[in-house]
Amino acid sequence: MAKVVLVWEMGADLGHVTRLDALARHLCERGHSVTAIFSDLREIQRIYPHPHLPPYRVLQGPSWMDRRLKLTRPPASLTEVLLSVGFYKSEIVTEKLQQWKALFASLQVDAILFDYAPAAQLAARQYAWHKINLGDPFSTPPVRSPLPLFDLNAKVSDANLMISDQRLVDVVNQALREVELAEIRYAYELSSAHKTFLLSIPELDPFAHLRTSEQYIGLLKTPSIGGLNLNWNNTPTKKVFGYLKPIYPHLKQFLQAISNLGIQGRFFIPHAPQELIDQYRQSNIEIVTRPYDISSGLEQCDLVVCHGGHSTLLHSVLNGIPALLIPLQQEQLSVTQKAMTCGLAMWLGHGVSDEEQIRATIQIAMTDPRLQLATENCARRCQPYFTSPAMETIADYVESLS
Repeated sequence: MAKVVLVWEMGADLGHVTRLDALARHLCERGHSVTAIFSDLREIQRIYPHPHLPPYRVLQGPSWMDRRLKLTRPPASLTEVLLSVGFYKSEIVTEKLQQWKALFASLQVDAILFDYAPAAQLAARQYAWHKINLGDPFSTPPVRSPLPLFDLNAKVSDANLMISDQRLVDVVNQALREVELAEIRYAYELSSAHKTFLLSIPELDPFAHLRTSEQYIGLLKTPSIGGLNLNWNNTPTKKVFGYLKPIYPHLKQFLQAISNLGIQGRFFIPHAPQELIDQYRQSNIEIVTRPYDISSGLEQCDLVVCHGGHSTLLHSVLNGIPALLIPLQQEQLSVTQKAMTCGLAMWLGHGVSDEEQIRATIQIAMTDPRLQLATENCARRCQPYFTSPAMETIADYVESLS
């Protein structure tokens, strides 16, 4: 029996928690002792509302306050994202390292898996534990200096990226000296590990051409506890699944376009206002604020709509379903560009407000035979690519360490 620790530190929404919860449950079923450390317990409490408890130990990890540094331009690399959210000041990083060191000192560990947890990985440098990266391409950068651009069209030079990398390294090393840990030379060392599993496929990895020893393992299937069924009506009308955010500035126009097309729509919109839900209650559109379980029923879709979130898009592609992407930030933009390059998705600018233009884009995305053929071919290519489900691949690797 291995003592396994799973760590999630940075990022938002359900994706990190749901996949680590599924992996933790699977490792428990295989007889391992599992501790999960989450920076935000609210999501796990949504999955296991009181009095239900997960079958593994859960600890509160250090969380990052919203103390963002305003950059002169949008972040162009993971380095610049980290600088903007707290790694710009050594006192903040020192505080996080001290918190992680205190937490780790109380644990017995054989293997530790990090999901977007840079400060935790730095704090674990003093331990001989077997360290594993688990994540999507954005949070798991390639071994390259400087860390690469998200947006290949951005007018940011390698020299500018190197300046950002060096600033990050300087801040981190000052904090590492404060807590008496070995310093780093390159920004990519923040995610150094013995093994890296990428929950992706090359067709959705903007950095695929820079990868070396990372292993693609595809989709970590995570049936949602308490997830809603898609419950499609048994009619020949087109079906669209969407995961959209209420901050999307033209959400109302988009939903109205779907409604006017007579399409069956199933939309997960966290924190959607009640009046929006009520507006479509008696229509062909269903809006929910709890996640759907897209491990089943998604294959009946004709189109998936999202903001370029990697997990939702991966579900779409591996089911052979075209996607319409509406990126709201740089990470989503990079994934969108890669998916479009591979012919797997169309792009709708989040600033497009004209309902007729939105409606026309949706129709093309649902009916373009080239888009459909490309996604179906990609799904077929990927089916034999992974010799076993991602969950089994990770568990087998953990067990191989003993």
